[in-house]
Amino acid sequence: MEIFTVIPNLLREFNIELLPESEYTPEKTDPARESEPKLFEDRIITVRMIANRKETA
Repeated sequence: MEIFTVIPNLLREFNIELLPESEYTPEKTDPARESEPKLFEDRIITVRMIANRKETA
């Protein structure tokens, strides 16, 4: 559980903030989700490969 102390210590040196025109901010809520913050739009990508493919030279 040391990661919970390491990551904040690494990030505290950086000035991280949202852009003013950002679509996803804590102030912009989604009424369809009972005024919870908006979720990112996402896509699901699925890839299939042959499991036992033999190399041919």
